[in-house]
Amino acid sequence: MPLIYTIILGLVFYLAKPIKWIKRRQARIAEGAMMLFIGVLIAKLAISSGQSINLIFKMGPALILQELGHLATILVLPIALLL
Repeated sequence: MPLIYTIILGLVFYLAKPIKWIKRRQARIAEGAMMLFIGVLIAKLAISSGQSINLIFKMGPALILQELGHLATILVLPIALLL
């Protein structure tokens, strides 16, 4: 549910063009900060997954089939939205 609320609020704020809470300079600073924070998050996830690589290999075909299902969803979703 929170994701739906976030999407709706983002749409409302996007459509309300006269309301400008964030100036262009602040947006540029936030962009750099987000790149830094996301980089740290990706490094943390890489370290965590690297420590459990044996468990990932033990999962075998189940994990591969699950990821193929995710890939198929990503590829088919735009087509479904166009219909």
